[in-house]
Amino acid sequence: MKPYIWVIIGCEHNVQEPEFQNGKSLSFSEILNYVFISCSSCHLNGATSSGLDLSEYGNIVNARSTQRSDLMLIKPGVPDSSYLYMKVIGAEEITGSRMPLGGKLTMEQLDFLRD
Repeated sequence: MKPYIWVIIGCEHNVQEPEFQNGKSLSFSEILNYVFISCSSCHLNGATSSGLDLSEYGNIVNARSTQRSDLMLIKPGVPDSSYLYMKVIGAEEITGSRMPLGGKLTMEQLDFLRD
């Protein structure tokens, strides 16, 4: 069984918060359906903008960023050192634009994904 991770990324849209399973963790499948689905036009289903394909666990968890090869896209349990998290909060250390383009996650979404 794959470990649970917290990831944030998405495009601005309204979504229903998922039901939690096993306490506070979401499975990768749940993250795909709740968070990454909004990224489908750029980063899912064959679309790999900037070389980023979010559809497979191995593509993003403990995988190096192509924009910052010194950082992992997702470093489980360490969101502040995870490049995807840094991109959605607009950290100074990112290369390129804050994600999602043209919008941003709410504080509630950021808190939800960090916890």
